[in-house]
Amino acid sequence: MPKLLAALADVAKLVSNDHVLLAGWVHYLAFDLFIGAWISQQADDASISRLVQAPILVTTFMFGPFGLLLFLIVWKTQNLTLQIYHPMKQGAER
Repeated sequence: MPKLLAALADVAKLVSNDHVLLAGWVHYLAFDLFIGAWISQQADDASISRLVQAPILVTTFMFGPFGLLLFLIVWKTQNLTLQIYHPMKQGAER
């Protein structure tokens, strides 16, 4: 059996224990909650529309780190756009 499948079988054994399943579920929910709150706050501070925030937050809830990565890409892209189109505005904020 390939190593990856063996590792997945080990994970399946762990998850069959209710206590381990609960600990993993709480871990995922805590990550989603705190990272989602941070994303929301940073996006509001950067004036990123709620229409843009919504799919990012859903992705964070469903896929954790991928939502965070998506936000970081949007955040940096929005920041670069602001610097290109409003160079004086960026300089005044610092």
